Amino acid sequence: MTFRLADVEFVPEYQDLALNWLQTASRESDKAFLLLDDPDFLGRRPAWITSRPSGGLGGDNNVRWSQRLLLAGLVMALPQTGSDVGSLMDAEDAAIRQGTGIWSIRDARHAYFVAANTDVDGAQPLGIPSVEDAIGRFVVVDGVVRSVEHQEWRSYLNFGDNWRSDFTIALDDAVRRSIAEGDNFEKVMDRWSGRKVRVRGTIESRGGPYVSLENLDWLCVQPE
Repeated sequence: MTFRLADVEFVPEYQDLALNWLQTASRESDKAFLLLDDPDFLGRRPAWITSRPSGGLGGDNNVRWSQRLLLAGLVMALPQTGSDVGSLMDAEDAAIRQGTGIWSIRDARHAYFVAANTDVDGAQPLGIPSVEDAIGRFVVVDGVVRSVEHQEWRSYLNFGDNWRSDFTIALDDAVRRSIAEGDNFEKVMDRWSGRKVRVRGTIESRGGPYVSLENLDWLCVQPE
């Protein structure tokens, strides 16, 4: 049986480094926990993998490989299995804050971490490219929700005063009802105004930069 690391994705600039890490780790692996018995088109099944307690990779060998790669900034989190990915998101957040690995790339045309809006003085966050420079690319976006709009089949998180030019996240009806968990989704989502969010996805151009949320786990909202 062939496995693949669950809930993470390689990026071109750091793929070789990530593969080198995996080659070293694979010589010491003895535990794999299968998450889904549903292979991808290459016949691989998503799994969590850890190293032997006597492994020579440093750190806690009981920590999942996915988490350790994220801490090193060698991969991007991409939740897809429906598992609890809190520890993975925490690991990625630490790498982003430290500017480690892929998160050290700050060239506007290639950065994987971008900002959705300016600060209170109208200035772009220091050293972080704008989401406007990420059209057509898959990136992680941080921003503060300015307003929430609801329509019949979709809701929108707006990150500026003009949705025609500012960043917007679109959530379809199935996603917003999952968020509400049986409560009124408008009531739940309206409380997000003024809160920081992080989203990942491919940025489209629809007047302003725009992303349609494909997976509920790809959106993180700051707690109240």
